[in-house]
Amino acid sequence: MIPPKTSCSVPESIRPASFILKAQKTSQHNLKSIVRLWLFISLTLLFSIYGANKAHSQDKPEFYKGFTWGFPGIRGDYLGRRAAESMQKLAETNSNTVCIAFAASMDTPGSTEILWGKKNPDMVTDSEIRHAVQLARENHLKVILKPMVNIKDGTWRARIKFNTKSGEKDLKAWGKWWKEYNAYIIHYAKLAQETQADMFALGCEMNSTEGFKEQWLNLIRSVRKVYSGRLTYNVNHDRLNQVNWWSAVDVISISAYFPVGAVDSAASGKTVKKEDTSVTGMAARWKIIRKTLEQLSRKWNRPIFFIETGMANGKHFAMTPWISPNDSTVDDEGEQARFYEALLESFWYEPWFIGVTWWDWPARLYSAEQAHKNIGFCVYGKEAEKVVRKWYSKKR
Repeated sequence: MIPPKTSCSVPESIRPASFILKAQKTSQHNLKSIVRLWLFISLTLLFSIYGANKAHSQDKPEFYKGFTWGFPGIRGDYLGRRAAESMQKLAETNSNTVCIAFAASMDTPGSTEILWGKKNPDMVTDSEIRHAVQLARENHLKVILKPMVNIKDGTWRARIKFNTKSGEKDLKAWGKWWKEYNAYIIHYAKLAQETQADMFALGCEMNSTEGFKEQWLNLIRSVRKVYSGRLTYNVNHDRLNQVNWWSAVDVISISAYFPVGAVDSAASGKTVKKEDTSVTGMAARWKIIRKTLEQLSRKWNRPIFFIETGMANGKHFAMTPWISPNDSTVDDEGEQARFYEALLESFWYEPWFIGVTWWDWPARLYSAEQAHKNIGFCVYGKEAEKVVRKWYSKKR
């Protein structure tokens, strides 16, 4: 009779102790390996998500040396030989950055509709913006994309408002506007991601909207889902402390049109004339402003960037550098150059300051022969360009 088939395994009750101990160690080793693998995968995913949500907020940004280019972004301006030559001339100033600025439009400051894309036949197309980015890359320039809003009747975008007849905020109208603005900004944030822009500006001089903290935070969260680069907001120079959500962006950007042509004698510790457009006089005023900006940077642990600043080459314009010239403007290239010199001298070596993209550099640049007739903000062919070339050739 054939005996029944039996298992070759040894009952646990009669296994040698050494065998049992070895099996336990093997089991524990496998368990530890599984735990380590699980922790590695979990931490990798965690840091990946954290990095996407906090893109560039803690790392040290590069130093940006450049100009704002192509504003207001009229259809066709970014194409052709003249646009390519303009970008090349910009790069020849020793710039390493270009801020490409373009604008959607509103009919009036009380319009809830923002016209962009197919609704705005006057505005540059996405393909034109891609082409401008390509021109920048060909000239070895970092790229900042800056979508803005212009109002057709000439009102400054800072004065957008929606009030009821009783003078209170019209929250329904504001809600419609915010929906429009979100769609506009998120669209170009996606384009910034596609073109690998180094920085993206969420808005420019939107004074009347800055108190809507939750709306801005919601917009920033939405943008971070589609854009992984550095985020900034462009505040006007007189509203530095009106924005209480700086911690949500990576860089504090300023339209730094500070009036520096007038200097109090107490500012520099010596007698300085009330109106003084010398480099020394303007630097004395910048010294006071610099202290304020350093405190702002420390308060929010964010670097300061002059995404806009400059002045037209008009006499006494350092008193009000934000204004545009007119037929009565007296040309003064020297004052413009001194404004540039005083600013760069005052901020270049500050560790919390990460650069400037001067206003402005047109996509259709005037010829060098016409420079002496141009009294606008652009410095091409003027004394101020020499100042820029000198400073932009320096290292930080």
